[in-house]
Amino acid sequence: MIKYAHLINPYGNGDRIQEITLASMCDARRNFSNPSRIHFFTTTFSNDSIYISGEFQKLPYLERSVSYLSDSNTLVKLPFIGDQLALLKDIDVDYIVYTNMDIHFKPDFYLFVEQQIHSGYDALIINRRRIPDKEYSVVDLPILYNILGKTHPGFDCFIFKRSLISRMRFFDICTGIPFFEASMVYTICSLAENPKFFPKSDCTFHIGMEIFKKRDKNLYWHNRNTFFKLIMPYLKDKIDLNKLPWGNMGFCYRFYYWAKNPAIFTFLNFSILIKRHKSKFY
Repeated sequence: MIKYAHLINPYGNGDRIQEITLASMCDARRNFSNPSRIHFFTTTFSNDSIYISGEFQKLPYLERSVSYLSDSNTLVKLPFIGDQLALLKDIDVDYIVYTNMDIHFKPDFYLFVEQQIHSGYDALIINRRRIPDKEYSVVDLPILYNILGKTHPGFDCFIFKRSLISRMRFFDICTGIPFFEASMVYTICSLAENPKFFPKSDCTFHIGMEIFKKRDKNLYWHNRNTFFKLIMPYLKDKIDLNKLPWGNMGFCYRFYYWAKNPAIFTFLNFSILIKRHKSKFY
């Protein structure tokens, strides 16, 4: 029987959005055929004081962050995704689920994930849907579960085999900043055998209609440089462009959709394609 570890990173003192995330995870697990096969894990810093119920297992405190690079006054520390995943490297589960703290779950989320894995996929990338914010709280979850919402282009829900962690190289990519999602997508699509992308699924949602958030300039460039100078050189011989989101579409269609998404890099993909095409003749 497949076992899952769902990893999240609660922060600060908590807020209504994080409370909705935690409650919706618990609802989705209770709705699963065998809840004991789904394990919740959290990573936090020692100064985070958000209340976490006993349904979540706290991993050792994170020790590193990139907050010292921030050009803003935010007090939120941003952890490295590699540090978080390393804490699950030896956990007795088959699959890792990683999601941001502003991603909420419909009751059939884990049922959907298991159905897709049984269909033959070994990694899933699921895009959220957006719901207008009307100051919803945990008590409004029954209402939220019945709202379809609108699609969103961002990548924020990742499911992959735990065994891939030892082959992943995220270096110092931090979460919550652009190029985090690109790092996850390109890494998963390089290492997984049969990944699947779901751009319009109705099993995760986000409260708020924004598409792009205001970004911290220093952290943006930190992640950008880490992605292009460290992660992509490691992945360049492993990446299969056909496994990327929209990669199984025709040539023109895939480049059209890649060009529309800020986390998929058209020029990078095209240069990889050209180099591999040339190598066939030399």
